[in-house]
Amino acid sequence: SKVVNTPDYGESAIGKGVDENGAMLLWVRCVGADWHHDLYRSSDGVSFERIAVLRPDPMPMQITDVIHVPTVGLMCFWFAGRYRDLPENSWGTLVSTDNGRTWKQTVVEANLMKADWPTEQCGIYLGDGRIIAITRCEVCDDCPQRRQFQLQSTDFGKTWTKMRTNIGDVKISTPSLIYDASTGLLPDTTFYFKNQRHDLTQHNDIILKLAMNLIAHDDIKDVYSSPDFPQFNYGRNVKNILELLDKAKGVNTKLLLPSVKKELAGAVANANEVLSKTVDTADALPNAEARLSKALVKAGVKLPEVQMPDVLAPFSAFLFKHFGTNGFSELLKK
Repeated sequence: SKVVNTPDYGESAIGKGVDENGAMLLWVRCVGADWHHDLYRSSDGVSFERIAVLRPDPMPMQITDVIHVPTVGLMCFWFAGRYRDLPENSWGTLVSTDNGRTWKQTVVEANLMKADWPTEQCGIYLGDGRIIAITRCEVCDDCPQRRQFQLQSTDFGKTWTKMRTNIGDVKISTPSLIYDASTGLLPDTTFYFKNQRHDLTQHNDIILKLAMNLIAHDDIKDVYSSPDFPQFNYGRNVKNILELLDKAKGVNTKLLLPSVKKELAGAVANANEVLSKTVDTADALPNAEARLSKALVKAGVKLPEVQMPDVLAPFSAFLFKHFGTNGFSELLKK
């Protein structure tokens, strides 16, 4: 279904949720001659109605998912800034008391340096006035403070505390916060993929197979329908191993030593076996990819991997520090 199509704007779906009646809500960021955020509602997933147009100040970079807070209404987090090491970043909440028609913006923190700026917040309501959110952070990979933030409120969102977590291995990925899968809106039809990078979803063959099955057939009704697609699975990226398999097809095995030929055949068989399964483990794909890569090196068709110094890294870090995510055309205007 088409949600929105405005030729004069670049649209990005940035937040989702449901209203008090269970209808779908979608935040869409619109960037063009001006910058605003539209909220769309659908009760059937087919037709969508724009119910709100927001131009708040500060203008959010994103408005995140909608959560329900009793006695308060619908609530979203937002964050605003330009990803520069300047005291110009902020975050806060948006609250609607009329089921999404109008929203009140509250600034929780302003004039933040980038390192102290919680972005892409993922929040839930825990009960008894308690709200918790996990957020990504915007500092360099090797900085000691590279830990995601935790935001907490014990008074229905009136006041907030911010602290660093021990989550450092996720880097700059947008967090996903699941308090209890059984309490979700659709607990029997929601599938989870652990540590799946959202920007690499197109390279997770299991997700694609599941999606195609759901689109083309009616045999999967819920998470219990097929043991081939369990509710909880692992995220993965098969792009590299597919490229290695293509390279293996071009090897003239007649020229290989028997031991090398045997190992290459075993590595290829192992890779294909891993790819044939839709129930993954944390180390199955990385191990298969490493084995196949080493076999191709022994076969003389792939160079061994050498860690080269990244000579452009300091320049890239300088640009990101001083100009944030601005494109090169925008840099020329400064």
